[in-house]
Amino acid sequence: MYTTEQIEQEWHAAMSAEKQGNAGKARVCARRAVGWAGSNWLAGQGIAPKISAMSNLRLLAERNLLPTPLQPALSQLNRQVNLDHDVPGEQPFLDSARTLLDYFLG
Repeated sequence: MYTTEQIEQEWHAAMSAEKQGNAGKARVCARRAVGWAGSNWLAGQGIAPKISAMSNLRLLAERNLLPTPLQPALSQLNRQVNLDHDVPGEQPFLDSARTLLDYFLG
């Protein structure tokens, strides 16, 4: 289990990296924060979480465990970067991550 403090620290690292122009680090930290929060949520649902943050994001998507309005955000976090090092999606990557964090952290 991850503490809310650990998750928020990782989220702040994502935001800091974004402000410094390091989009790659921002994505990694944002995914990790959401994956950790998702791990706690899975455990609360009686589902054994995976070891890694990304494995938890994939598990959530594969089992279609989140409400329909959250599916696009989860899908975006599971996408790989393209040749331009961008993650395609309908909303900014960090907005998708924050949407999921808000859901998992209540």
